[in-house]
Amino acid sequence: MTQKGLKNKNFFAEHRYALAFFIFLIGYHVIFVNRFNTWSFVEFTYSHYCVDFSFGFGTKLLPGAIYRFLFNGHTSRLTATIFASALVIIFFILLSFKLEKFMKRMPQKNLKSAFMLVLFFLSGSYTFCIFTKSLGLLDTYWLLIGLAFFTCLEHKYLRFLIPFLVALSLVIHFSAIVFVIPLFCILMLYYVSVTDDKKEKTVLLVIFGLSVILAVIMFVILFFYESRTICSMPEFHRKLKENGSDFTLYYDYAFFHEWEGRVFVPESVSNMKPSFMKFIYLFYYQVKLLFDLLKSNFKSNIYILLCGMIIVLPLVGYFAQFHLSALRQKSNHKLRRFCAFLMIAHFPFIFVLAVLFAISDDMTRYLTYAVIPAFCFIFVRLLKEKNMREMFFEKMLSLQKSLPLKLYAFTYFLTTLTPTV
Repeated sequence: MTQKGLKNKNFFAEHRYALAFFIFLIGYHVIFVNRFNTWSFVEFTYSHYCVDFSFGFGTKLLPGAIYRFLFNGHTSRLTATIFASALVIIFFILLSFKLEKFMKRMPQKNLKSAFMLVLFFLSGSYTFCIFTKSLGLLDTYWLLIGLAFFTCLEHKYLRFLIPFLVALSLVIHFSAIVFVIPLFCILMLYYVSVTDDKKEKTVLLVIFGLSVILAVIMFVILFFYESRTICSMPEFHRKLKENGSDFTLYYDYAFFHEWEGRVFVPESVSNMKPSFMKFIYLFYYQVKLLFDLLKSNFKSNIYILLCGMIIVLPLVGYFAQFHLSALRQKSNHKLRRFCAFLMIAHFPFIFVLAVLFAISDDMTRYLTYAVIPAFCFIFVRLLKEKNMREMFFEKMLSLQKSLPLKLYAFTYFLTTLTPTV
């Protein structure tokens, strides 16, 4: 065998897990998620690639601005599709190598169970399906930011970039304040709880504090002021059409508080000065709009909600039991027990938000941001706590031979509900 062939053989042997996970992801999304159809935009997601900062400054514009900067003079639906697909594939590659590191840190006796856990994470309706089924979601950038966050959290110097990642996630969309930033904050606190070095604890707490302060300030600025920086609705429509999209519904809703020609936030509320009361009013009128929309397609939306619960609750319930055992252990540090509580509370927190804001048309997306963090919490705890890892895999091993688990795993793997985004 030549030296080059030997190097290739060594590479494949060294990274067999990463290669297996990547091939699985591509195959799963081609065969099961998209049923051999090409990954493509819907009008809603393509509109994200037809905006930039010439429209003003606000959330939801950065992904389009990046694309239009990189493809200046060559913007089209084709190049946008290639670019959006490349982002997803790059994420799949990076995620596969990140999960390989997880596998290599697992004890030999637990490798089979750990591999099964990873396959659960990579499949199913509520982790990565929406990102290829509806190519071009703004949220795709959150996936890449999330991987960067985990890399920074483990690095002595790169962790000082975490506040920047928090700010960046908010510029993608200010809903990061409930979807992405709670995950970051819980994990930062958890790392503080499992670190013995006092200097390390102090540094992590400072980064945590800076991240929270920056997140609150940026959220307030973006939530209350971004509509003032955006051009008028007629100009927005004109520029969007010039850039290749006639889909105005989303931006009318997001920037101008209008849905299908109906202004759903009274002018008196829009003209109020930024305050807590204005936030409450905006919250109320947005929830009211979404429940009005729910009535127009009640059966379909309730079906998606119920199916989602049937698929997700057994898995999330199993994870919650694991965190609950850590919460009950009096020997654990108070902060670590508090983190266990937060990890349990995270899913119901997102679910309540989903019922309020997504039951009419966005349930799959909300559940995605409940399930991905649930897996992240488990992966991190399995890496950091030996006694909890042994408890988790011991119980998982005892369940692997049960028929109900096999039926559930089969159903979970094959079910990829059509996302509504």
